[in-house]
Amino acid sequence: MTAADLLPWVGVIGTAIGAIVGGAVSFTTNNLLARRQRSHDALRAQVQELYAPVAALTAANRMMMDHASKLLFTAIETYGLGSPNVDWSDEEARKRAGRDTATTEQLEKAYKDRVVEYTRRIASLIKDRYHLIDAEDQPEFLRFLLDVERMEIEGTKDGIVATPFLVYVKTEPLLYIRDEFTQRVAARFAQKKAVLDG
Repeated sequence: MTAADLLPWVGVIGTAIGAIVGGAVSFTTNNLLARRQRSHDALRAQVQELYAPVAALTAANRMMMDHASKLLFTAIETYGLGSPNVDWSDEEARKRAGRDTATTEQLEKAYKDRVVEYTRRIASLIKDRYHLIDAEDQPEFLRFLLDVERMEIEGTKDGIVATPFLVYVKTEPLLYIRDEFTQRVAARFAQKKAVLDG
């Protein structure tokens, strides 16, 4: 067999090799695209189903707690004993200051009740969607869940801690909102959303 006899087969062999290489490249490319799409879908689920709602609720909690504190401190500053804003010699002015302070305290309590409601919603989201939490975030999320359990067990309806004082001061304080958790969730949400939007 001479080189001239192989010449007709060169085209066939070239086509076969091209088809095999092209198929392999196509298979690899499709596999990589499918893997990338699954990763993108998983990230989207994390953002939409966990990190976004938890970030929104924790931010709302922080804002409501800040506003409730501002209301109370403003009432104390405005109507507190000895305040120049109240004519303490006038019986009606003292009564009005008392009513206004009581109203402000009720508003503050309403905001705190809403914070407790949102905190419970966050805990429910975490428990229902725990599989979406990144491994490096799990300790913060678990600490949040411990705070919620402590809120339910050690807290009272009036927001007072039921734990005996001497025991309480030697343990970690009971917090309804931890800045570390709020900041971490917000940062992780922003990071994940940037990847999705990128």
